[in-house]
Amino acid sequence: MIYKQIILEAKRLLNSGLTAKESAYELKFEDPAHFSKFFKNQTGITPSEFQKIQD
Repeated sequence: MIYKQIILEAKRLLNSGLTAKESAYELKFEDPAHFSKFFKNQTGITPSEFQKIQD
C-alpha cells in the first residue's frame, strides 16, 4: 500500500518536469539509482521511460 503512494507521488513529480534524480531526492531516497530500481520494480519501466511515454 505504501509503495503505491510512493509511486503515485513519483509519477506526479516526474510529470511536473522534475528529473528522476530530483524526484528521488524529493521522495527522500538517498541514492537516485535506488529510486530508479524501485520505480522499475513497481512499474516495469524506468523513470526516464515513464517520462518519455508521457510526452
